[in-house]
Amino acid sequence: MIRASVRAHPPQRAAASDALNDGLPLPAVVSIITFPLEMLTAMSLLYITLLPFGMRSYCRHKAEYKQRKAEAM
Repeated sequence: MIRASVRAHPPQRAAASDALNDGLPLPAVVSIITFPLEMLTAMSLLYITLLPFGMRSYCRHKAEYKQRKAEAM
């Protein structure tokens, strides 16, 4: 009687290239690892620069919501 050997396969680890599938470009990941202080500064400045655009969008959506709510009544 021939008996087949069954080996349990170890769970596969996520590859380093999975960061690309998550939407984070590889150069950004490498830059964060290589130059953490510079990237933190650059990302902070980008965040502060984009705050007014987010606030404008929020106010626009809030006004549209109030208008739809008033029309529904």
